[in-house]
Parts: sequence; structure tokens; C-alpha cells
Amino acid sequence: MIGIVYGKSGTGKSEWVFHEMNKAASKHRVFLLVPDREAVMAESRAAALPNAGNIDVLTFGRLCNYLFRTYGGLCVDYIGKGAKKLIMRNVMRAIAPMLKEYGASAESLGIYEKMAALRTVFYQDQIFPRDLDKTSMALGVETPLGAKLSDLALIFAAFDAEVSSRWEDPDGMLSRAEKLLSEHDFFAGSVVFVDSFTSFSAQQMEILAHIMHGANDVFITLPYLPEERNEASVRFLAGTDDRLRRTAERAGVREADSIVLRGAKRYESEELAFLATEISAQTTVSAVWEAEPQDITLVRAANVFAEAEAAALDICRAVRGGLRYRDIAVVVRDPASYEGILDAVFRKYEIPYFLSSRKEISEKPFVKLIFSAFSVTERGFRGEDVISYIKTGFSGISTEDVSLFENYIIKWHLRGKLFTSDEPWNMHPRGYGFSFSEEDYGILSRLAEMKMTVIEPLKSFFAANRTAKNVRERATLLFDFLSGLSVSEKLTAKAEEAKARGDMALAMETVQLWNVFCETLDQLVVSSGETEATAQEFSQMLMMLFLETDIGKIPTSVDEVLISSAAQTLTGGHKYVYLIGAAEGVFPQKVSEDGLFSEHEKTALATMGVELSDRLERRVSEELYFFYRAATMPSKRLYVSFSHYSLSGAEQRESVGVKRICKLFPSLAVRDFELSAPIDLVESRVASFEHATSFSGNLGRALREYYENHPEYAEKFKYMQMPLGAEKTTLSSENAKILFPGKLTTSYTRLEKFIKCRFAYFCEYELKLRDDSPASFGAVDIGSFMHGVLEKTVRWIAEGSEGDIAEGVKCIAGEYLEAIFHRDVEKLPKRLQHLFAYLCKSAEIFARRMKEEFEESSFRPCDFELSVSRDGNAIVPMRLVGEDVSVELRGKIDRVDMYEGEGGKLYIRVVDYKTGEKTFDIKNVRLGLDMQMLLYLFSIWENGEKRYHGEIVPAGVLYAGIKPPQVDLAVGENGNEDDISVKSSGLFLKDEAILRAMDPELSGKWIPVKESDLGKDKPNLVGLDAFLSLKEEVSETVLRYAAELKAGKAYARPMTQGGTSPCEYCRMRAICRIR
Repeated sequence: MIGIVYGKSGTGKSEWVFHEMNKAASKHRVFLLVPDREAVMAESRAAALPNAGNIDVLTFGRLCNYLFRTYGGLCVDYIGKGAKKLIMRNVMRAIAPMLKEYGASAESLGIYEKMAALRTVFYQDQIFPRDLDKTSMALGVETPLGAKLSDLALIFAAFDAEVSSRWEDPDGMLSRAEKLLSEHDFFAGSVVFVDSFTSFSAQQMEILAHIMHGANDVFITLPYLPEERNEASVRFLAGTDDRLRRTAERAGVREADSIVLRGAKRYESEELAFLATEISAQTTVSAVWEAEPQDITLVRAANVFAEAEAAALDICRAVRGGLRYRDIAVVVRDPASYEGILDAVFRKYEIPYFLSSRKEISEKPFVKLIFSAFSVTERGFRGEDVISYIKTGFSGISTEDVSLFENYIIKWHLRGKLFTSDEPWNMHPRGYGFSFSEEDYGILSRLAEMKMTVIEPLKSFFAANRTAKNVRERATLLFDFLSGLSVSEKLTAKAEEAKARGDMALAMETVQLWNVFCETLDQLVVSSGETEATAQEFSQMLMMLFLETDIGKIPTSVDEVLISSAAQTLTGGHKYVYLIGAAEGVFPQKVSEDGLFSEHEKTALATMGVELSDRLERRVSEELYFFYRAATMPSKRLYVSFSHYSLSGAEQRESVGVKRICKLFPSLAVRDFELSAPIDLVESRVASFEHATSFSGNLGRALREYYENHPEYAEKFKYMQMPLGAEKTTLSSENAKILFPGKLTTSYTRLEKFIKCRFAYFCEYELKLRDDSPASFGAVDIGSFMHGVLEKTVRWIAEGSEGDIAEGVKCIAGEYLEAIFHRDVEKLPKRLQHLFAYLCKSAEIFARRMKEEFEESSFRPCDFELSVSRDGNAIVPMRLVGEDVSVELRGKIDRVDMYEGEGGKLYIRVVDYKTGEKTFDIKNVRLGLDMQMLLYLFSIWENGEKRYHGEIVPAGVLYAGIKPPQVDLAVGENGNEDDISVKSSGLFLKDEAILRAMDPELSGKWIPVKESDLGKDKPNLVGLDAFLSLKEEVSETVLRYAAELKAGKAYARPMTQGGTSPCEYCRMRAICRIR
């Protein structure tokens, strides 16, 4: 006899089953058949029954195992999912020439997964190659559907033959069990209960047919009411009902009167009991709940992040009210889409949770290590592949070294032979134009060690892969490569670290990885060991296996919130259920055609007796049912939320399920999370910290007082109160004293950086933030090149060296380039060679001008690259002492020119080479700018007598500028010498004799002063008294800004000069507070 037990969610179907099981077990052997997810809970409940000793809890898998242990067939080797995809790959490639429809796609990686999945569906639906072939013949192999079925028949027949030659297919396990049931009366005299199923495959129906035939009585529960069979949300359940009845009729079993359970027994809430009774009907409303519901909450949030936040806050309030975490379930349609959102928010609110999903092993860093290693060797050591490899954490270098190694790769475009050759890396870590310090040499030494650690194993792996032929050989190489990196030991260490941090879930995942990898490699070798494969094909095959391999998780606590998929049955009797993501098309999920058959083709096959269970109408019904089941799971309270916008920013509306709830509860108000009262947003210490500065009133004051005095948060809160866009930011006095103890010793270049923008100064010089963009020879580097070449060339000329200037410039430029590029000029890219040739022409023009000036001018160079410091034979910096600060500004003067005037006085002029146009303006000095050359001049005026053996008189400062040529010339273009201009600027002593010593004709050729200027009040001509006043003004300005620097003022308030903002070219722009 077969009896079907009907009842909606919460009507007590399972209670009825366990009660009747206990009664039947007093006289008969009893079997309870449940889905896999229900097995543990069902065993626990059955064990508590008085007659538990006569009750067995089975799943279909356990039943197969039971039968195989009883009648034989237990010790077989089952093929894995990944291996099936590999066999499908090998088969399709082998028979591709014979295929009409799928021959062209036999090389496509995506087709193998679809084919393997379809083969499983066919097996479950009891559709075999002979059925496909027969239907193909009936349709005609020349028709599109007939050709498709013909191909599938051929593919699956070859696949089955290949699999059966070495393995048993787990898809056929139920068929093997069904055969044993047909030969043995396993269920004779027993009573069987089937609970918590919503559908059965054709294979499972065959098993049920034998159960119905052999058992005394069979009772099967279905979670719907017969009178509602035409409702969309239960239509697929009605289909299951019809199939069960047909199966019973085929088995020759008498059908007992149906048992229909009514009344919502599960619920402590009358509102939820009413919801469970009425929600499944989608088109009609027989009754409504007029009062405002207290146990149903509907929330609208801006997006999924806000949804997660709203749910977390509500959970915190519920737990604070006495609920246990284990009494709460969060249901979403697709848990994978909420990973990194729900879990992150729950951690912030310190909510223990268990995310019921399986982790794909292909996303793990260990697996990424494998495929990045293959990418490195397959693609010739591309920089981006090496970076991916070292970022996995298994390459043998520390996290800090990974950053350094990555930055160097990016900076110098490293690739190919730059990795694999033995030539040392000697490019500057910061790019072009920097001189090497001891720290820089230390970095190069570290990089050399890293290169050895990282690249040598990859080179060996690359070399070995060049000789390997088949899958077995490549698998052995891969295992040896990973063993050489001590990956197994590193995984164990990482698991221990996770365990020590309290992250038990990660620890359990990590500890499994090596064994899972070894098992996967075994599958690959067993299924395709002798198959010839390139390294790329091998990595693709391995990835196919990894995509079918995941790591199961188990709860790590007895008291935690369950996050589950709506497609899975919830167990455990949760009191509160949070149904999240109930937006249109999300939950219930939008259903569309997929797979290899269209809905039209499935209908055509059905008319010919080939019934596929995966139909569009059924999937729509299932989606509606998933929502209905989730909404009726809680016994005390239901919380439903949806977001107004999707992650892509598209506008969303509430789903059909939400609309149904609103129809049943017309007084149910939608709560807008964005309008929540501030007090409702205060729960955990970590989460509330975010609101401490934004809340006003008593709540804001209380929060601020709490965090200001909390030892863990006080320092964070101090800086949190400073908005990211605040211009005025200052270091604490303690930190300022640590950075600048005692006398401030720095360079004017740094001080001017501070004057132009305090924030940029602290970022670059105190935090030592670096621009890690790729090294390129741009405008700044051209300036450094020209400066270096001009300095050496002018010295060469001044020293009276004989020889062709053009050749001299070329030689000096070559030495400079080899010093910064660390290779011969001839090996540089053609564009750079062409650019340097043009720059050398500019330097040659400048040098000829300098030679001509030296021949006419009475001022003679007496020093080049003169140091202003307290080192050795240097010029001591000028005295800068104030009330609260003393400063020593160091630097280097490009050139010092001297002229001995009347009375043996030594007139000193300092010269600076500038690339581009430089116009000295005395007004800038008062702003703190353009003081460098004056500081140098005043340092010599104040402290130069010892070096130059005479009375020093300031003659002026001269900026000798050369306008850079265009830098984007195409190779082969010569440029125009007329574009190369030499201009000068500066400040000079207003003394005709001294001016004529510089330029005898006062024609404006050598200095920007003409004879006609002598009687005029020119800003670039000042008397000795004015120089003295200027010295005092410069001193006061330096001391003023130095005091601000020592005080730690880090304002993001850039100084605009001449309409040009320093922000335009600032390397700290990306992190600027105001940009």
C-alpha cells in the first residue's frame, strides 16, 4: 500500500512521519528515506524514538551503499566529475571528424562541461545513446535536431565505453542498485517513509517502484495541498505527485486514501501561520490580515551592502533581546553573490556565522600559484605573470619583498631575458636620474637574492617542461616543482596561523588543499596519463579538474547564524529567518533557457517519448516555491529585504514574492533603511565607530566621549575626526619632535617643496612615498640629462681642454647615459637614441655659447658642483638662527664664477643651469620661492673668505637656461636648431664695472642687462645694501617656514605661482586630501 501525505510548510508532516515510524517500528523494520541535507537531523530525531533500534535512516546514496554491502558491488572505482570532463574532452577530440553539429566546437573548453552535465541529466532521466540514435533516425539526421541527437548518441556511446573500461560512473549507481532490488526482496515486510523531497529523477523513481512493490507500506510526503495543484508555485510538486501515482500503478501497488494535514503547527506567530496558509496561491487572495503585522518586517535598502547592514543590525537587536544565533537563518537565492558582502558585514558586527556553500579550489592562492607558474613559462616570463606568481605567497619571498619585487618589475618593464639571463639588475630602484645611495645598493642586493629565489625554480620548471611529452610526465614535473617550493609545509604553516587567529574555517580549508591537489593530479594521470599534451594543454586539463573540485565546510561553532541558499532545505527549526535580496529577477530568480537544447527542442523530444526533466515551466515553478518555502520557515519572525539598486547600478523593484506578502498584509509598511534613526544604527563597537563623527546631539556626544577614552580606539578616533578633505592637518607635537629633533638640517630643495605644498613634502620626504609608475625618460629626466651633460661640458671647456666640442659633448653624454641605463647607448631603443642625439645638439650649442662667453667675460669659473655643507672643503651654510628654530640648508652649486676687482675684492657670481625658461622674480623670494641661489651666494659671502682668500662681495646669481627641444620626434626627424634657444635670467649687483666684467658690451648677450638699463630702476639690479637687506629677508623667510615644518604642519594647501598650480604635475596627486 502507498499513502501520500499532503501538507503545506509547518503543518507537521515530519512530526506525523516520526510518530507513525515509531508505531510501525514496534512490529516492522522501518526505513526513512530523506535528502542528503536532512540525514543528520533525521538520524538525531529517530535516535530519540523509543523504537529507534528498528529504524534505519537512508538517503539514495546510503541505500546504494547498503545494497552493495549486502549483495556485492561495493568495491568499485568511481570516476570523478573532473575526470569525466577530461574523458569527454579526449572523446570529442578523437571523433570530431565524425560529428555533424559539434565537430567544429570539439576544441572549445566550454563544450566539455556542458556535455558532461548533459550526460548526467540523460542518465538521471534514463535516456541512453540508443534512445538518442533511435529518435535521431525518426527525425532524420539531416534535420538540425536530428543531427544534434546523432552527434550526442555518438559522443555519449564513446564516452560510456571509455569510462566503463576503467571505472564505474557514479551516475549509474542508482541503476546498479535498482538491478539488485529487482533480484532481491530487500524491502520485504518493511514500512518505508519518504520525507522532505519535492521531486525525483527517473532513476530515483525506479528505486521507488521497487520500494513500493516490496514493502508492506510506503508513505511519501509532499509539501502542498492537492486543491492548489494548479498554482504556479506548486505546479512542479503536482507533477511529482502524478509521477508517483503512475509509478505506484506500474508497480501494481494499491493506493491508500490520501492524508491531508492542515493547520500551521510549527508557528508561534499567528501572522506567520496565516502567511504559510495563504502565500502559495499567486493569483487569488481568499483572506487578508488587516492588522499591522508585528512578526513580519519588510525593508528596502539602497543596495546589497545596505541590505546586509540592515540585517546585521536587526540580528544584533534580536540577540540582545535573548535570541540565540543558532535560532537565526539568513536565506539568499545565491550565496556566492553575497560572499564578501554578508560575511564582511557580519564580522564587523561580530556576528558568528556559517556560510553554507562550497569553496571552489580554483580560487585559492595555492592553485593560482600553479597556473601562474605555467603562464610564466608558456608566455616567456612576462612581467605581469611573474607578479601574479609572487603574489600567491608561495614563491619563497616575504610579503614585504613581494611589494619591492613587483615595483621593480613595473618600474623597469622587466620581461623575458631580463629575468632569465645571469646579467645582474643594476637599474636604480626609483627610476632614471637618481644617484645611488647605500640604501639603494642594499635594495639591489635584496633584489638579486629575490631573483634567485623566485626565478631559478621557474627556469628549471620551464626547461623540464620543454622536454616533457605526455600528461604523466608533466604531472610528475609539477609535483616535483611544488615539492621543491615546500608548498605542503607552507600550507600546514598557513593553516596553523589561521587557527592561531581564531579563523577555524580558513584553517580547515587550508589543511585540505595539498591532499585535494594530489587527488586531482591522480585523477588527471589515471584518466589521461599517456595523452600527449603541451604545457598549455596540460594546464587547461588541470583547470578543468580544479573547476569541479571544491572544499566542503562544516560549522565551527554550536551557536552561529546559518547563511543558506533558498534552493536548499533548511533544517534545525529556526525561529527567525532573514530573507535577503527579494528583488525582481533576483529572488525568485529569473529563469531563462540554457544548456544545449532549447525549450522548443525539448517539447519536440517529449512528443517522441524522450522526456527531459529540466523544463522551463518547472524551473519557474521551483523558483516560486523556493521563495514560498523560505518565507514559511521561521516559527516566530520573518524579515524580508530588497535593494533599490543592483550592484551594476540598475534600478530594481520588489519581487513577486514580496508583492504577494504585501497583498496578504495590506497594513505591512515598507521600512526604508536609509531613514533609520541614528540610535538604530548603533550596535557593535567596531561598526558604531564609523558613525561616531557623523551623529549629532546627545548620541553623537556619547559616542565621541566613549571612543575618545577607549584605549583601543582613542588614537584612531583622533584622526578619524579629521576629514579626508581637510586642508589643515598637523602632526602631533610628539611625532614632530621625533621627526625634527634639535637643529633642522635639510636642503633648500626640500624646504621649497614644503613651501609649495606641505602635504606633498611630508608624503615624499617623511613618509617616503614613491612613484611606482614605470620608468620613462620624460621631461624631468631630460632636464637631469641636460643638467648633467652641461655641467661636465662647461667644466671641460673652462679647464681649457682641446678638442671638438661636438665630440666632447657626445662622449660626456654617452658616459652619462651608460651610468643611468647601465647599457651601451647603441643598445637603447631607436627613439631614445634619436632623442639623445638631438639633446646633444642642444648641449653643443649651449657649450659653444659658454666657450664664447668665457673668452669675452672677465668672470672665470672657479668651482663646479661646490658643496654647501660642513663636509671637508665645502662652503659652510649661512647662519640661520631664530628664537625657536635654527636651520642649516645644504646643497650643491652648479658653478661659481669669480672676478677680482679693485682693492683685491673678490666678486662672486653663482650660476645654475636650467632646462626650460627660468625668469627670476624678486617677488617670489618674499613668498619663499627662488631662494636657493641667493642662499648659496649668501653662504659664500658669509663663509667664503677661507676658501677664496679674500674679501667676498656678492656679484649676483645667474640662471643659464636652455629651452628643451620637443621630445616626441619620430625616428628620422632631425628637429630644427632654431628651436633651441639659450636664455638667461638672474639678479645682479648694480655696479657698472662689475656688470661690464660679465658682459663688456652690455649687449644683453651674456647677462640679461643692457647698457640702457644702467640709469633705470630695474628689479634685477640691486645695490650692495639691497643685497644685505635681501639676505636678512631670506633668513627671516627660511626661519618662518622652518618653524612651520618643525611644528609638523602638513597642510594640503598648494601655492600657485604664475597661474600654474604644483598639483598639475604632483606625484602625490592620487592620495591628495583636496584633489
